[in-house]
Amino acid sequence: MQNCRRSKGLCALAAFSVLAALGIGAPPDASAAPNYPNLPQIIQFNIYGGNGNATTGYNTTVAPAIVSSVQSRSGSPIGLSLNEVCENQYNYIVWYLTAAGYGYSFDHTVSLGNFLGSQVGTTWPIASCGSWYGNAVAVKGARTGGGANWYSSSIQGPSSYGEQRNWICIRASGPTICSSHLATGASSYTASQADVYRSVANFVAGSGVFAAGDFNTTPSVTTLAWALGGFAEADAANNFPTFQSGATNQKLDYIWRKNFGGYPYDAYIYNSPHSDHHWYQGYV
Repeated sequence: MQNCRRSKGLCALAAFSVLAALGIGAPPDASAAPNYPNLPQIIQFNIYGGNGNATTGYNTTVAPAIVSSVQSRSGSPIGLSLNEVCENQYNYIVWYLTAAGYGYSFDHTVSLGNFLGSQVGTTWPIASCGSWYGNAVAVKGARTGGGANWYSSSIQGPSSYGEQRNWICIRASGPTICSSHLATGASSYTASQADVYRSVANFVAGSGVFAAGDFNTTPSVTTLAWALGGFAEADAANNFPTFQSGATNQKLDYIWRKNFGGYPYDAYIYNSPHSDHHWYQGYV
């Protein structure tokens, strides 16, 4: 594991102690595309924050791994899209990257917990996860705009413990970064949420947008409507898998771009030992 660079300013010694104790290293590459860690990037990562169930579980290693990965580059990502994030993981990531001087603006939604003044889900707070669980976004620079909302109740779909699917976007001096985690099962609910998310991304695309997330659908279901809408995907040429659970190995995560340059290289996707999804790194 690499230490935080001096040029990034303050770096808490405690962070390195935690990271070293966890033995976090670089997972093996899962794609044929080479890694360019010093180029501008957009990161998409479903972090598996609740180990598959946020009401009972907590992933102890993933937040330090994210901080370590960002700190290991001489060119830090311009945006992060994170799904299945517990409050305590979000606070860890925000604290350490802010203390290290990376200059991100952060925000989050709540899929379970207190969101926009309403209570959803089961009994809260959870001692390990915190008082909420949802999606998170980081964007380089001072925040200049953005928004977040749930998908309408008619397209939420079933949930065994009250999860409310939602989207979030943040704009800074560069492009808008958006994140969402769509309903599971590649159902009609998933497709309807993808349509709404695409409309949101299109609405904010004037200054450039990256709409990332776990879509819970394969390219054969997802790609056509977004491509016809003028969006380009970071790994459209290869469609490498981004999710693996047992015998299932498929692409479910995406980074869609509109009105913001091009992708100079194919996305870098690698297996993460900290999640059932892979680290998805798009180049901009």
